[in-house]
Amino acid sequence: THLLRGSYLALIGLLYLAIGLYCLLKQERAPYVTHFFLLCLLAYVVHFFSPTEEMRTQFDKATDFADAVALILLPPLFLHFAAIYPTRYSLSSRWRWGVLAGYLPAVLLITLECLLRFAPLRDLLPISPVNLRHGLDRVGMVYFASALCGSACLFVQTFRHSQSIVVRQQLKWVMWGMGIAATIFAVLYLPSYLLFGSVSSVLGLTAIA
Repeated sequence: THLLRGSYLALIGLLYLAIGLYCLLKQERAPYVTHFFLLCLLAYVVHFFSPTEEMRTQFDKATDFADAVALILLPPLFLHFAAIYPTRYSLSSRWRWGVLAGYLPAVLLITLECLLRFAPLRDLLPISPVNLRHGLDRVGMVYFASALCGSACLFVQTFRHSQSIVVRQQLKWVMWGMGIAATIFAVLYLPSYLLFGSVSSVLGLTAIA
């Protein structure tokens, strides 16, 4: 089961990478294409990178750290993309500060991950590493779900105000995909994870799908 799930996620990661590279090479003049490629690259790392359960080698530890950092950076980068897609590449001062504020939790979470993972820094922690690990996992999930819901709201707002038929058609696909994904994750997966610390196999497979 783990091998099948891991292979499925790795395939999804490769598809993300292929889509990102295709858009980067074919639409290099589009104002948001580099941002979209970075999104696809992070999604590739999240889905494709997977350390072994032993976590004994430095390569395993580096892979796990890269996976954790990519998962932390994905929510604010996606929220940022939702704020600029498809025409708001130059954000106003108000929006710019709001977007930058969205990255602050990511900076804090990455800092805590570094403190938790590197032995010389672990002694600086005011709480036990086990408790911090559980707390980071839960906060990370809430952060991810909040970004999904916020991005969905931004896409809906863009759809309502856009006059372009092409943009509205694109956003229909985006909103349907975001709506289904955000609802399943935030309503079904997240409460179970936060309350019980684990998720049933059915909910897990549904969220992955």
